[in-house]
Amino acid sequence: MALASAIIFASYASATAQEKVSWGDEFKMHRGSTDLNILQADNTGIYLEESHEVRAAFHYPRKSSTLVKLTPQMTEQYRNDFDHELKGKQFDRFFFIKDKLYIFATDYSKRDRSLYLYAAEVDKGSGNLKTDWQQVNTWEKVEKTENIDYAIALNEDSSKIVLTATFTDKAQNRYEIKMMDAALRPVGKTFSITNEFDPKTFQVQDFVYTSTGNAILVGRIYAY
Repeated sequence: MALASAIIFASYASATAQEKVSWGDEFKMHRGSTDLNILQADNTGIYLEESHEVRAAFHYPRKSSTLVKLTPQMTEQYRNDFDHELKGKQFDRFFFIKDKLYIFATDYSKRDRSLYLYAAEVDKGSGNLKTDWQQVNTWEKVEKTENIDYAIALNEDSSKIVLTATFTDKAQNRYEIKMMDAALRPVGKTFSITNEFDPKTFQVQDFVYTSTGNAILVGRIYAY
């Protein structure tokens, strides 16, 4: 069943001196959906992420998303929630780099105190997994009380993937920066940074990986 609310999409084509608006068919979000984002639009179609929560018995809700592809004419071509493929893993995000589309997922081991990051390539034509899951990174806690927060982004020319992780603890924070190419192969060395600031007064604003291979940590310090 679909919700009553719907979203209308428009495409723009250049006319002589004006832009012509062409409206697509009504797009209805499915029951339980919480958000809708446009991941990418190119000559192969329009890729959307329809987010929703999955509630299992005796467990807290977990994040899940459906990949939806519309044709250039804005009719739905496929939708896939990858719930079967994600069994034993936690969905993280869909990620475009160059002509590739990846799905990222995580798995945390309490015994090892480690967070594992996995990725698999998605066939943009069918919406099915094109490859098996590949473990691309592991973040290990030094202290049991540490919290791990990470980000996945493109570098300045969108040719590489930058993984940044922040390990927060009561005493001090640690930061790690790693780069991968479009095939998920490591590029350069991994940067590990430790600061001596109180986590309550030092807040990370951004990580910058420069074209020369240097890593810059941009932070904010509060004085009370």
